[in-house]
Amino acid sequence: METELRQQKQALLEENARYDADLEGLRGEVAKIELEEKDYWDAIALSERKLVETERESSKIDNFLFRIEEEKKRAESLNLLGDLFRISFDGNVGSINGFRLGCPPGVKASPKDVNGAMGQAVMLLSLISKKFRFTSEQNELVPMGFYSQIKDQSGALGLYMSEGLPRFNTGLKWLLDYVAALCAHICKELNVTEEVVAGFQ
Repeated sequence: METELRQQKQALLEENARYDADLEGLRGEVAKIELEEKDYWDAIALSERKLVETERESSKIDNFLFRIEEEKKRAESLNLLGDLFRISFDGNVGSINGFRLGCPPGVKASPKDVNGAMGQAVMLLSLISKKFRFTSEQNELVPMGFYSQIKDQSGALGLYMSEGLPRFNTGLKWLLDYVAALCAHICKELNVTEEVVAGFQ
């Protein structure tokens, strides 16, 4: 009887040890699952933070592109050459920024007006040439205000009246040739015929 009780006790102890071992194994599994769950939620939190940062950066980029587009529209709406060079006519006499390019018949031309107007015209033509990447094979403009010049391979001519009328007239002819070549170049760049350009045939 005593032997049987010892055996039963031993069996219970062994079974209890197995239960303890199983319980310890379950605790390890639970701890592992809890760790995996923590890693999972940490990954989700990190992804959410990255998503918020990405959306914030995307918003910044959108705002930046919007500002660029607005600046582009504003720049396109500006007529810089029109604002810098005011051109008007009084009968057959043109003026640029208040300087008259000539005078009505019977009225003596003012050298100050003509020289100033020629200087403004040369500056305007020079800016238009740069805008359309035009370079003349014959002549080169030299904007110098009241003492602007036009050059060819043989030298320079002043586009101001104190240069002397014959040389001044030759300079004007060179300038008109330059304008004709510039207009032809612009028409080619814009793919239009010269007939549709107002004032040029």
